[in-house]
Amino acid sequence: MDFKAKKININTEDLLEKSLFLIRKASGWFLVLIFLLAIGYSVYLWYVYAFNPNWGDAQKQEYINTKQRDIDFDKNKFDSVINKIKQRRSDYQKDLGNIPDIFQFK
Repeated sequence: MDFKAKKININTEDLLEKSLFLIRKASGWFLVLIFLLAIGYSVYLWYVYAFNPNWGDAQKQEYINTKQRDIDFDKNKFDSVINKIKQRRSDYQKDLGNIPDIFQFK
């Protein structure tokens, strides 16, 4: 057998022209294919994370404990916010009294 190296002549302009023609001709199908692949992948991810979680009982309990720690109710903070709201309401309803009109010409 003769395994001599042969020089391969590739015309890059011709190759580019043919590939662009193919892309233009089939661009609609490429877009539909990409869209369907993206939708399929999204549905797969949704199914895996929503209906087939791979958490064991220990991981589930750890998650529940973490969420319960985040929800602790701080009554002192709540009361201070309520007091600030009441103070603002009373300040707003206060009679301002006799305020001189700065726009009145003498």
